[in-house]
Amino acid sequence: MCSTFLKMLARSRTGSIASRNLQLLGFLIALRINGYDIGGNRFRLFSKMVDEIGKETRRDREFHHTVEMPIAQRALECLGWWVHHNPGSSEEELIEFLGQHLAEELGIQPLRAQHIACVAVAYWEERGLLEKLSIGNMTTFTFVHNVGLRNEVVGALRRLCEG
Repeated sequence: MCSTFLKMLARSRTGSIASRNLQLLGFLIALRINGYDIGGNRFRLFSKMVDEIGKETRRDREFHHTVEMPIAQRALECLGWWVHHNPGSSEEELIEFLGQHLAEELGIQPLRAQHIACVAVAYWEERGLLEKLSIGNMTTFTFVHNVGLRNEVVGALRRLCEG
């Protein structure tokens, strides 16, 4: 299984690029262990990774927030756009933007959309994709790019090679 994974990685330009980042390499290994093809384009590969993060359960953590997956994914797309174009913006600004966007897309009242936005942000924060940062009296969010996964990646790679 390990040699097959390495061959698939070498054939996939996106997989090859993603394998240079420890967190993304861990996701690629997890996808392969779960039977996913790691070939294909970047959008498909990253979509699979986000799906896995959304479905993930952890023995060391209890999740308290749930969001329907299409809404969670759309919220994540909007959050990514917002954080990229408005670095350092406050949590309130982010929630307001996301709530307005969800209200328009879902055709619901703004207050209900704000609530969904708060839950969606908490959902991704619990799963380790977003991190809340507080600086003075301002709170903002950033995407987590490296979560100290070295031991987890090595363990997953071992399981992949043994399986």
